[in-house]
Amino acid sequence: MLDLARAQGIRLPAETPAALADAMAVKHAKNLEEYLTKYAITLSVMQTAAALERIAYEFVQDAAAEHVRYVEVRYSPLLHRPALTLAQAIEAPLRGFDRPSRSRHQGGRDRVRDSDHAARDVARAGPGAADYRAAGVIAFDLAGRT
Repeated sequence: MLDLARAQGIRLPAETPAALADAMAVKHAKNLEEYLTKYAITLSVMQTAAALERIAYEFVQDAAAEHVRYVEVRYSPLLHRPALTLAQAIEAPLRGFDRPSRSRHQGGRDRVRDSDHAARDVARAGPGAADYRAAGVIAFDLAGRT
């Protein structure tokens, strides 16, 4: 997160891993919305295709190092608009997931997550989320506050 912030010129609430972990800790949240307030900070460094690809790649590398052979990743491409199109927000992590499999590690699989009517936008993103099936999208779910 610190590397991504530096590369993008984004200021985080702390400048060292330990201080950032402390600043990002959520204590005494009364509901999911309160708990997720810190996620806006995380999202601030996830607004480029290069960042999403790197995050996906490093996630799968970490999983492979722990001998994980299959992983399903849930995320919402809508959280990267307007910086990225929905197609870019789907394709960038898929590239990152695919990199480990090309380097002899197990690749990840992606589960796209969104809520209500916005899910229709994701389903129709680019050529359509279902059209990414061959690239590794294995599911589409609806989730949210309601």
